[in-house]
Amino acid sequence: MSRRALMVGVATTFIGCKRLLSRKKGGTKQLTCPAGEHSIIVPAHWTEGLLKNDEAEIVHGSNLDASFVVVIAEPKDDFSVDLAGYAEIIADLQREKFEDATFEPLEPRVIHGMQALVRELRGTLKGLNLVYLSAVVETPKHFVQIQTWTSKSRFEASRPVLLSVIDSFDVIGPKPN
Repeated sequence: MSRRALMVGVATTFIGCKRLLSRKKGGTKQLTCPAGEHSIIVPAHWTEGLLKNDEAEIVHGSNLDASFVVVIAEPKDDFSVDLAGYAEIIADLQREKFEDATFEPLEPRVIHGMQALVRELRGTLKGLNLVYLSAVVETPKHFVQIQTWTSKSRFEASRPVLLSVIDSFDVIGPKPN
């Protein structure tokens, strides 16, 4: 291979990597559920259609980052528990899905004036070592799950983005008092 061809190859690789990095770091977009009641903000390069979840209002993610979010809203009238009770129902369901699941304690959080609980979950699902930041939020009408996750090896670098997605959750319309 000539020196010129090698330089062109290196330059092309560098430019390609630089484009991926700028795409990875550039901007955000707001997603609204089909019913128009809830929204979240995700990195602009995240896309729909990478995952399938028929219960979810919003499903987005990035194979580039190996980071994903699923938002599921359930009517509060269907439950006879408070937010902490709902969080435990969700944790019980997650325990059934994961091998060797470990759960950190619930951390209270306020997201746009709404009470929320967030916890870290580590486990193996279908042979993949995953780390979830799992949030439940109480809106005036719903309990909402915001499930964000990535691979174990990418979690520390992805944690700030996953938390920002959770913290961006909002209700469109009247807010709780």
